[in-house]
Amino acid sequence: EAMGVTVERADKAYHFKGAPRAATIVLPEFSVTATENALMAAVQTAGVTVIKLAAAEPHVQELGEFLQKMGARISGVGTHTLTVEGVAQLRGAQHTIIPDQIEIGTFAALAAATRSELILRPIIHEHLESVLIALKRANIHFELRIMNQELGIGELSIKPSTNLRSFKVQAMPYPGFPTDLQAPFAVLATQAQGTSLIHDPLFEGRMTYVHELVKMGANAIVADPHRVIISGPTPLFGQEIQSLDLRAGATLVIAGLVAQGTTILTGAEVIDRGYEQLDERLRAVGAKIERVP
Repeated sequence: EAMGVTVERADKAYHFKGAPRAATIVLPEFSVTATENALMAAVQTAGVTVIKLAAAEPHVQELGEFLQKMGARISGVGTHTLTVEGVAQLRGAQHTIIPDQIEIGTFAALAAATRSELILRPIIHEHLESVLIALKRANIHFELRIMNQELGIGELSIKPSTNLRSFKVQAMPYPGFPTDLQAPFAVLATQAQGTSLIHDPLFEGRMTYVHELVKMGANAIVADPHRVIISGPTPLFGQEIQSLDLRAGATLVIAGLVAQGTTILTGAEVIDRGYEQLDERLRAVGAKIERVP
């Protein structure tokens, strides 16, 4: 609408009328998807479009860099203000996708919570700085090896850690701790000594997975829509639980691997949207996990 498009909602659908025009867009929050959509709308819109309060997550930067390879004129990639000079046409380009920082962080939490050793590669160190700080706070032992200094590409080795400590994480826009990793770290908190605080001020309603963890034996209290307090360590026990959503589903897979006995996770198909062949890869490193149609 800020670009002049008329948007109406009717019959459970959005109807768009008119062509976008150059404008200054001020986003209400540092939204990854909103930034990406505004950016893609602007690259072939005549004139100069400015996107303020833009998200700067690695995958937003990557989209900007990919569009630049295709001929888009974008400045400010990696900052919270993007300036786009529209072009008439884009061209094909070749691009290599970056490692997924959220997937890497999920596997790191999984290895730590199950006191296992995992080597994750490739990783980009710069994208994981806040995650590595959180691992240190939890007293998780890891080694970082950089194999390409120029690109910062390397591997992350998570070591078995027996003396896990309670910690506090607060989700923040990049380069802060990712909101999509607060749930996996909550499982880790159930195995840590002391009381941990998980705080997600960015979104409400992302703590629903906690009720499933409590069913499994976790000592956790949802203090308000943004905070959960978890005391540990507590043993977890297999139960029939629900995936709820993508990140909650991956989180409860970790809980199932930590738990004694058999865990049945329903609605597991939602996990596939963010973790390709998760069950197959976990089986490859020794997990007893089976997908049942």
